[in-house]
This record gives sequence, structure tokens and C-alpha cells, in this order.
Amino acid sequence: MKSIPLLLAALTFCGVGGTVHACLGCAQMGEEWSTPRLQPLFGGNLRSFDDDVLTGHWNKVLGDEWQGRNWPDGARILRIEAARGEVFVRGTMSSSMWKEFGAEERRNLADSIRPLIRSSPSLWRVTVTVFPEGGTVSRPVVQLYPGEELLATRNTVTSVQVENKQSVSKGSSADGLSQARTRSGWKRPDRPAAHAVGSLSGASIFLSPGHGWWHNGTGWVTQRGLTNGIIEDHSNAETVIQYLIPFLENAGARVYTARERDMQTNMVIIDDHEGGAFIPNIPETGYYSVYVWYSRIKADTEFTVRHTGGATDWHQRLDQDFDTWKYTGTYWFDEGTSAENGSVTAAHPEAVMKVRFGGGLGDFAVEGRTSGRPRWEESGYYYSRFAGFDPEVTGANRRWNQVHAMPRWAEWEMETWEAGRSIYLSWHTNGSYDHKISGISSYIYSVWAWGPPEFFHGYPGGRKLAEYTHFEVLNDVRTGWDPGWDDVGIVGRWLGETNPVSNSVMPSVLLENGFHDNPHDAAYILEPKFRRLSARAAYQGIVKYFYNEVDGFDSMIMAPDAPTHLQVRAGNDGSATVSWKAPLHDTGEGLLGDAATHFRVYQSRNGKGFDNGTPVESAAFQLRDLEPGIARFVRVAAVNDGGESLPSETLCVSLPASPDSSRVLIVNGFDRLDRGLNFIGPDGAERGVLSRMNSRDYCIQHAAALSSGGYTYDSAGNEAVHDGHVSLGDYDAVVWMLGRESVEDETFNGKERDALRRYVEAGGTLIVSGAHVASDLHRTAEGRAFLGEVLGAVYVPGSSTEDNHLGLPLAESPHIILPGPVPGKAIALSDSRSGPYEVRGADAVAPWSSQTTGFLLWLTPGTELDSDDVARYAAVASTKDRKVLFCSFPIECIVDESIRNALVREFLDDVLK
Repeated sequence: MKSIPLLLAALTFCGVGGTVHACLGCAQMGEEWSTPRLQPLFGGNLRSFDDDVLTGHWNKVLGDEWQGRNWPDGARILRIEAARGEVFVRGTMSSSMWKEFGAEERRNLADSIRPLIRSSPSLWRVTVTVFPEGGTVSRPVVQLYPGEELLATRNTVTSVQVENKQSVSKGSSADGLSQARTRSGWKRPDRPAAHAVGSLSGASIFLSPGHGWWHNGTGWVTQRGLTNGIIEDHSNAETVIQYLIPFLENAGARVYTARERDMQTNMVIIDDHEGGAFIPNIPETGYYSVYVWYSRIKADTEFTVRHTGGATDWHQRLDQDFDTWKYTGTYWFDEGTSAENGSVTAAHPEAVMKVRFGGGLGDFAVEGRTSGRPRWEESGYYYSRFAGFDPEVTGANRRWNQVHAMPRWAEWEMETWEAGRSIYLSWHTNGSYDHKISGISSYIYSVWAWGPPEFFHGYPGGRKLAEYTHFEVLNDVRTGWDPGWDDVGIVGRWLGETNPVSNSVMPSVLLENGFHDNPHDAAYILEPKFRRLSARAAYQGIVKYFYNEVDGFDSMIMAPDAPTHLQVRAGNDGSATVSWKAPLHDTGEGLLGDAATHFRVYQSRNGKGFDNGTPVESAAFQLRDLEPGIARFVRVAAVNDGGESLPSETLCVSLPASPDSSRVLIVNGFDRLDRGLNFIGPDGAERGVLSRMNSRDYCIQHAAALSSGGYTYDSAGNEAVHDGHVSLGDYDAVVWMLGRESVEDETFNGKERDALRRYVEAGGTLIVSGAHVASDLHRTAEGRAFLGEVLGAVYVPGSSTEDNHLGLPLAESPHIILPGPVPGKAIALSDSRSGPYEVRGADAVAPWSSQTTGFLLWLTPGTELDSDDVARYAAVASTKDRKVLFCSFPIECIVDESIRNALVREFLDDVLK
């Protein structure tokens, strides 16, 4: 029978006073271990010996009998190796044994090793795990410990008693109000008006996004290095902040984060008020999270946040979550000072000590130097201090405090009114000793080095929490991403983040979804859709945990997915109709959310700051109070009793300013969201920040361009067009934006090409822009025909630009006159720091026929035009036989708004007026 090579790992140990380290990349040890029995053998710390010395020692001690020993059912030991101070036993196991490796086989394996353990005093602790060749699956087999106590405790779950733990309290009880509240007296605080209520209403979720920038004694470094494009310190936080938190909050949970949650690098703190209003001077327009810090009084109060979307109320008991930063929401603020559109008011301003806008940069200084990094990228050790908790509760080393600060902060942050309904989840990706292990693994606390989930000694409920989250993520990844995603297992380990010595008040689990040191897994971890799918699964697992294991949670309904086929169309009565399709829902595979029962429509005047939403029963809604010539932006969420979905794309509409105004349809075809949109950070890591990849709201720039020429507009998602929900023939012009859509998602599918061909041949006016349209269409004969016959362009193979600048030709186009730049100078497109997103590279095109004019050239800044540049056009226009403008770059990415508006306005004026 064929044998499968495997690794039986790992004999992990330390010398006197040494700290135990493990072979997993995210292992965090929670205790200091002393092993006097090793001292006579080595006379010091085992880490002082190199790998060759350790390998030789173990082979000598174990001898020929060990190396030649046949184990049960075909397992055989081949050799013993040491690496990084750890000992590994390598061998083979038959495929039949692997498939049937159950409890009896584990006992046989344990029995065969016991004589060896008794005969070797240097074997302090042994963990055996089976790893087939290639690292595709791993299974904890059994943990072995000297003596007979192991088997007696194999299936025992022990609750660890914590004694003499330093007490850390929040605030004082000088007002005579006891902080302690019984569970029966608990009352869920009211949610802000715009916040969802769902299956997790009443739950408190404490999230740790893992590692972050820290000072290691010599300088500021990340706790994990660059591996396969990933620095785990960043990728964990990106997943938690952008996906997991929204899923949990939209299901009604209170979410507390052990690291800063706001990616905004500006910060304003106001510690005084004017008539009850805290009014900041916002340094830069953008999204800012708003936090309040209040002292503890026996009162309820209303906080009102005024932002560009309106006003949002937050009702808060001031004897809960006091003396720390209380998150109230994230809102869009304009630069400058505005009490109407940028302030916080409080019904009890005397209790409010300060109000914060934005996350800011880390300001914890070591030896006079801060990290210089966004606060959200820093370790929870520094954020806990910023939030009012001093993690220096032990004299242990710096590394120990980095690990334990986050669970200790969670214990401090959780109050007695949240007892019994709080959990702690730490999100990680993993690393291995051979870079071949793949899949999901989860860790619960055990006093042993390594073992199956039966070896659980954490806070009660931790093992169940691990099972619900672990298997939900495993199922959803296998169902929706990769059927072969491996189950590495739920493992008991002495990890610091799950240690009840640090967090003795709630169940804890550390989830590692993928191995970033394995290129196969790393490619997944860097995909935003994989992150979203995994985070949604973790949220669904948490819902199942609370429903099945915690009293008072009676719903296992999952929040729905986002609506699709959104469109908005102005009517003749001064209103506009928003319509959409209900999302697909779960039909038994456990992947999607449950069916939507109603919806919520959000409105905005600038496309960024939205109101608190309007409940809607059907899949249509009438917009009222529209002003002629003024844009109204909308997005829609689906709702059921489990919570609210993430929002749809953002679309827009405007009413005609005059009866003879030409009407334009804006179509959003930029659906792409994949690893190709990641950008490279200054430390070389791939970064997946959605606001700089695809925020799905680029109708904002196109609406402004159309409004500058007096044009009015409706809008639709491209799926509404290709499914026949929108008639292009109803419009004088169509603006089709494709952004960085590329071959991964098809710039135009067959139905869309046919619809646009009919529209243009019937005399319609078309503007298409996007970075990879020409090269995508060039791949097929049908695409090349559409590119030439409809868009009027020919792709120039091998000449795609890699810079973010385009230039004007010496001879201005007879149809389009662009103001501003001197002919021959470069026009800037947005990069990763400015504008909507980084163009990075785009196609070069040439006119298809003499009826087409090329009028923009790709040009590197500072260069002069020459005769060869005519073959590298960035835009072509057909204004005779057909009225089409095709730009091989996204129009929304022209940095100068006046140029962006003129490009659209001048073309439409030429062909429509």
C-alpha cells in the first residue's frame, strides 16, 4: 500500500528560565516555563545550541531502536531533526491509517511512545501531529506528557482559577453608584437611529486584529515580516475593520476593537464646548470616526452627530462604557468648521470630557520617537493606553506585554452588565515551519503545549465558540471559494490571547484563516472577496454560537446580502424612482444570508455623507424634494430580522434645470474587486484598503462633470442594463464608466456590446472610459470589431502606459478644446495618495478610421512630444458617422476637476447642441 510522507511534530521545550516558542508563525506564549530536569543534560538554555548539536543529541539518545521502530498500521519513524531549537520526528504513514486515524489509533500511538518518554529524562513535553506531504491537511493526534496523568485528563475541560490578579478598574465610584450590575438587571443600550438591530443585539464582541507596529527596544517594527506580499500586521486589521466589524454591527452587536478602527490619519480632539456643541476644525474632507469620552454619572443622554449627511442621534447611559473612547459611528465631514455639518452636541455636556474625530497617527513615543504610522496599524499595546488602560500589569518582558495587552484590555473594557454575553475573537493568519501547511486552524487555551480540543483549560465557552466560528468559515470557504480548503483543526495551546490569566471574563478564540507563508494561501489572503467571505462566515458562526449557547439570544437569522440591479430614474412630476432586485439568499448550502424582508434607502447630497435611511417594504422607492439641476445620491441595503446588509453601489439622479435639457444615463460598469486593485505600501506589502481600490461611488465625479454643462442624468448598474431593465434609447447620451475593470470581470459582455451597438447605430451619443477596455476587447474577434466599429479605437499591442500622466497633442482637436494646461504638458491622473484610486497603467490606442480623431497622448511628465507619440493616444473621438468618445483611462481619475469637467462637457456640447 502506498505510503504518504508525513511529519510527526513537534517536541518543543526550553531550558531553565526560557520562554517556550512554537513553530507556528502566530504562536504567542503566555507563561514563563522552567524545566530544571533539562539543566543537567545541557547546562543552560537549549536555544544556545545550534540545530546540528540538537539533532545529533536526539538521535544519540533515542538510538537505533527508535529510528527503526514500526508503529501501528504501517506508521514508521525515519529520522529526527532539530530546527530553531525545536525537535521534529519525521516518518511515514499509510493512506488507510491516515483516513481511519481515530481515538483507538491515537491511543496505540501514545502507548508506543510512552516507554521512550520514561527512558529519557530530557523529554519534557512532546506533541505529536500528523502532516501529510505537501501540508494540505494536518490533524492533532495526541499530546504526550511524562507519567500517567495524560490519559486521565484527556476528555476533561478545566476552568482555570485566577488568583491574586491585579485589579484594574475604570473610573471611580465617588458618586456612590456601584459599577456592578447583575445579569438580570442588564438593559441593552439604545442604538443610534441609523444602526441595525438583529440576531446579535445585546451581544458584546471584542475583536483583536492581531499584531501591529511596536517598538522592540531598538526601533519601530512590525511583529511579522514581509512574506509573499503580506505583512500580517496589516492584512489582519484590513479584514477586521473593513469586513468583520460591519457584518457584526449590522447584526446589532456592540463591537469593541483592541486596536484603532478608524483608517483616517487625521485626528482632532475637542475638550471644550460652546453651548453644548463640540465643534472641530476638520483638516481635510473625508470620513472620520467620532468618539466621545465622558465621566461616569447616573444619567442617560443624547449625543447628536451633525455631518454632511444630516444628523445622527446616539442614546447613551453614562454609567456604561465611561472613561474611555466610546465609538458612535463614522461620518463624512467637509474641511473646515461648521456647527451645522460638523459637530457633536450632548444633552449632558458637563459629563463629556472630550470628543475625538478620526484615528490619527500613533503618538506613543519611545526614546522620543513615535512610529510615524497610522494609529490603526499600531499594536493594541499602544491603543489600550490611548483608550485609558495601562497594560503594564506585569514585570514580564516587552514581547509578553504586546501579546497580553489586548485580552487584558478586553477584560477591563467589559463591564458587569455585559457578563455572560461577551466574547473575544482574535483574527490572524498563520505561518509554519516548512511553508507548506495550508487551510484554517483555530486555537483555544490549554496548559499543555499542543493538543486536541479536549485539552481545553480556558474560560468556559471558548471551545464551543471555536467550533462554531471554525467550522462556519471552513464550510463557506469550501462552498464559495475552494472546495479543497484544508481543515488544520481546532488546537489547544498556551497562547497569550486566549489565556484566562489575561482575560478571565469571557470565552476567547484565536482564528487563523490561511498560512501567509504558503504562496497558495497567501494568494487567497490578499483577495478582498476571500476576506469578505471569511469575515461573513465568522460573523455567521458567532450568531450560531450565541443562539445555541447563550441565554437570551433567540434568533439565528442571518442578515441578507446587498441588493443588486440598482437604478434611479427621474420622473415627470419632480420625483425620481429608485428600483432594485432583492439579493439571492441561502438555500441550504450555508453560504449566503437569509432572505430580505424589507429594505432601507439612504440618501445623500454629495455621495459620501448619507442620512439615517428610510425603511421600504418593496423593491422600489420614490425620491421627493429634488431640486432641478442638483444631484441626489442613493444607495440601498437589504434588511431582515437578523440585521442589515452591507450597502449597494452608490448611484445618482438630477432633475432637468430646463425643459430642453438633454438627458444622460450614467452606467456603473466598474464592479471589479480583486487582488489586482491592491497597492504596494511603503514597506513593500500589498495593501487592500477598499477606499483606494473601488468604493463604487464614482458617479460622483461624472455627475459633477455633467452638471457643469447643464446636463441632467439618471444612473444604473451595468447588470440592470444587460438584463434589460433599462432602455438606452430613452437617453440622448450614455456615459459608461469602467474604471479599472479588466479581463477578470469582462469590461463588456455580449449583451452589453449588442445593446450599445444598437444604441450608437441609432444615433445615440456614447462616452466610455476605463483603463483596460481596449486590451480586454482586443482578445477576441467580436471584441475587436466592437472596439473599432462602435468605440472607434484600435488597441496598440505592447504599448500600454505604466505612468499616471497623459499629455495634449501639439495640434488641438477640432472637436474638443481642453482649457488649462499648455499643449504638450502632462495632465495628472490620480495615484494611490490622490483622487479616487491609482490608475497605475492603461492602454494606448489609435484611431480606427479617418472618421476618428485622436486628441490625447500618453506622456511621461517633463518629456517633449515627438512624431512617434501619435501612435500612443489616450483618447479618440468619432463625431461624424457616429458620436462616441472613448478614453483609455478612467475620466474620474483626472486630478484637476476643471479638466475632467471640460472633457465631458465640451464633447457633449459639440455633438448635442
